[in-house]
Amino acid sequence: MLTGFEPFGAHRVNSSWEAVKIVAAANAAHVCAARLPVRHRLARARLVTLLAEHRPSICLLTGLAPGDAIRIERSARRPPELHHIAGARRLAGHWPWTELAKAAASAFPRVRFSDDAGRYVCESTYWSLLAYREQWGLPRDAAFVHLPPLSHRVGVLALAEVLNGILEARLAGSGLTGAATPRPPEATVAAAERRSP
Repeated sequence: MLTGFEPFGAHRVNSSWEAVKIVAAANAAHVCAARLPVRHRLARARLVTLLAEHRPSICLLTGLAPGDAIRIERSARRPPELHHIAGARRLAGHWPWTELAKAAASAFPRVRFSDDAGRYVCESTYWSLLAYREQWGLPRDAAFVHLPPLSHRVGVLALAEVLNGILEARLAGSGLTGAATPRPPEATVAAAERRSP
């Protein structure tokens, strides 16, 4: 399962959802994709519903963050907005981190690890994913990746390749079939290029 977020604030285009759409369109048979709202409780409710419905073994959440690097978030803190939800104050992600970093770096030049997911809806949604995993044992692999905003230096196709590579590596590493295809259909590429600033 793969998620991104809707546009918010000054970001009329959210790079996370634009990249997720491309990967999902190229892998419709294997990837469940969803756009989450940028509101703490609504995002959590939507995510939990999707997890219960699809029971994915792999779930990669994505969001937008300032800067020009891919940020691999290794943990999440429970935000005040979700104080009523049971769970530890900080929960660790579950993913082979070196594998993830190598896959991302093969498609993007700037990749770094982070233990501060931002204290916003991105982090609260990540915490919700990890709390769900703690309670139900699924998904087996759960992580969050922050993507930079789209710009003349950062194109949506490059970000889609990052996500595609991460999923391919995890599918191959876990022995699952149905790895992501390396290139999206031409129609999807053309549409994405028209949307890129």
